[in-house]
Amino acid sequence: MKRKYVLLSLWILVIIILSLMPKSSLRIEKVKLFENSDKIIHFLMYAILTILAIMAFKKGDICTKKCQVIISFFSIFLGMLMEFLQEYLEMGRSFDTFDILANTTGVIFVIIFLNNKIVNYEF
Repeated sequence: MKRKYVLLSLWILVIIILSLMPKSSLRIEKVKLFENSDKIIHFLMYAILTILAIMAFKKGDICTKKCQVIISFFSIFLGMLMEFLQEYLEMGRSFDTFDILANTTGVIFVIIFLNNKIVNYEF
């Protein structure tokens, strides 16, 4: 298996584990810099997910519009699914619309920068 697919798979696994761990296991209360600072973590996790997915699925030097749309939908769907699972698995976590917004913003941020060629994404 190619390294880029392994990295993407591992990152997805990290997101799933961190999203579904009981809140008490994460000890995030001690890390809180300011109210809702966890939204920055959500943004970064899904921005990195999008970058790794683009690295894994681009053809040659580019990720086509179709590729970007599929990656965006998958990433946003994963973020939404994790929030719904947090609510229904009763692991001390709860659904947060603003987490979904932060996840989605991370995805869209990467896609916009790639399309405007502000970032060189030839990894």
